Amino acid sequence: MMTKKPQQARSVAGKVLGVMCLWSLLGAPPTAGQDLAAAGDGDHLWLAMQDEDAKSLAVYHRAAADAADGVQEVQKLHGRLAPGGLAAADASLWIVYTDGAVQVIDAQWLDAEQSWGYVGGLRPRLPAGVALRGLTASKEGPWALVRTESEPAAPSTQPSDEPGIDPREIAIDIALGLPPGSELSPLRRAAATQPAEAEDENQEKEDGDAPAATAEPPSEEESTVKPTDALLQLHRGRWRVTELPDDWPHTAVAAMTFVREDDERPTLVVRPILKNAPLWVYRWSDGQWNRQDVDMDHTPRFAALGVGGQLVLAQQLEPATADQVKAQLTVLRPSGVNPIGELSLAPPGGVRQWAAAPVESSAAIIALGTADDGADPPLLWARMNLLGQVVAPPQPMELIQPTPLEQQPGFMIQIGVLVLATALIIAFWRRTPGSAMLNLPSDLALADHGRRAVAGLIDVAPGLFIAMVVFSLRPEQIIERWPTSRGPGMTWPGMAPGVVVIGVFLVHVTIGELVFKRSLGKWVMRLRVAAMDGKAPTAAQLVARNLLKTFDLIAWLLLLLPLIGPYRQRLGDMVARTVVVARAPEPEKTEEKDSKDEER
Repeated sequence: MMTKKPQQARSVAGKVLGVMCLWSLLGAPPTAGQDLAAAGDGDHLWLAMQDEDAKSLAVYHRAAADAADGVQEVQKLHGRLAPGGLAAADASLWIVYTDGAVQVIDAQWLDAEQSWGYVGGLRPRLPAGVALRGLTASKEGPWALVRTESEPAAPSTQPSDEPGIDPREIAIDIALGLPPGSELSPLRRAAATQPAEAEDENQEKEDGDAPAATAEPPSEEESTVKPTDALLQLHRGRWRVTELPDDWPHTAVAAMTFVREDDERPTLVVRPILKNAPLWVYRWSDGQWNRQDVDMDHTPRFAALGVGGQLVLAQQLEPATADQVKAQLTVLRPSGVNPIGELSLAPPGGVRQWAAAPVESSAAIIALGTADDGADPPLLWARMNLLGQVVAPPQPMELIQPTPLEQQPGFMIQIGVLVLATALIIAFWRRTPGSAMLNLPSDLALADHGRRAVAGLIDVAPGLFIAMVVFSLRPEQIIERWPTSRGPGMTWPGMAPGVVVIGVFLVHVTIGELVFKRSLGKWVMRLRVAAMDGKAPTAAQLVARNLLKTFDLIAWLLLLLPLIGPYRQRLGDMVARTVVVARAPEPEKTEEKDSKDEER
């Protein structure tokens, strides 16, 4: 016989529900953005707009085949976008934040909803101690051009186990996850590009009759490590270093892009420090970097794009004005330079920022204007193909923002469920304590959590199977379409697969317990439902407890209640005054043992 007072457990349950509600409210989306970045893969255009306080990042998406001149809001993210931290490939958007965090968003066309859905998540961060200079992506994943800056270690008089390795190299190698002294060390590769004349001069000093010099500490100027670049690739869940060209200029402005889908490595474009010097274009072929010197006028602001299998350079013409942006588009082929035309955009309120991205077989220039207080920032965009034809003249680009209910339907459902669950718990508290006391016969015991969990999975299986067949989805895709999904792009029709799973589950479990006194899962695990006194529950009790299983399947945190309650009850069990029981283990037979002890 078991008797316990559940008041303390109810108090704990109430606190847990309060935390659940607070957590859900804190997940409300932030405000819209004001700074612009763009990326595209030809078939998809992505925009990212950072808000003025740099705390949230609004992401927008548009398929190239869309008829409307607008971009759909995908999601509002928390964080500050790193300069150049946006890249797109194969319907995926890659985002790098200033703290080195990396995130991906995949666009998926949903046939049932006739709309785009979006899934994604975090990926391995950039190595510590590096700053992002540029980002591009292929169908295999992202590539990052980073800069390492590390102070050298203090000179040591102790002999080194690895002579010839600069302490600065060791610090940078550790930051990039390389073994000390690796041939891929950016600092070592930079040192290898020093002119041969400097080596000859050092050799002459060594061969001369100059007196031996005593070791002196380096000056402050000498002790400063010059920034060093490294090219990283995210490969099999890990950032790895890929060699840069031997003559790579580590202090120059650079951009990179994939020109063709089958390229092994990105094409690198370097703007030299001297204004009249040629551009350097590095292409990977035959297992090595090949440099092309491009003699053309260039400006400080430029972007490298892969458009229709060609390398296109989009650069802002000078002098730059606050009223409009003029962008010149040029095709850079191995055989030479081919200017294709200019695009001019004058957004309302002046130009705040501009960006470029490939859209189908054209280059798009997007200009962000200055918004009035409380209004969306104005956007203009225009497109030009490789023949110099303006396929889309300058026109406004609408920011399509869903209503709050459409934006996070799962969020609204979850809030409603948690509020109702809290109200039911409060009503449960106000009951007469005696009506909630457990008084089981000696042959019954409360079912353990493990057997109940297995029984629940068995009961969910039929609904999951039916939804997989009807909607042709995998289990993980059904989870993405669950009614509580807070993922971007979820619509009310998109919840149909999850609703089918829940509906089938409730129907067959309720019928099973009403007709056969137990569900399929409980039959397999040898469990059953009982009233608080161990007797069979009434039909009203069974219907009530099973209908409230909907709450458990929507707000999964409610499944914690059996872990903290004295009688291992779900919300439905608390309301219906039922428990899940199993046959109690038989008591050990000690009489025979006692008689043998007496004989001894």
